[in-house]
Amino acid sequence: MQKVWLRPNAKDINGIPLKLDFFNKDTYIFKKKKRTYIISNGASKAEVYHDQVKIFK
Repeated sequence: MQKVWLRPNAKDINGIPLKLDFFNKDTYIFKKKKRTYIISNGASKAEVYHDQVKIFK
């Protein structure tokens, strides 16, 4: 799985800001879709647009 960094004010596809636990834990891409990623930090999942995350290389 690819590790990602979230942008400081990252929101999910509904425009709701992501919970703090996404910023405090390692977050990974769980599933890639055409315009969105489903990201997971182990405890919870969220769907975000590609521009909300940066892939950690």
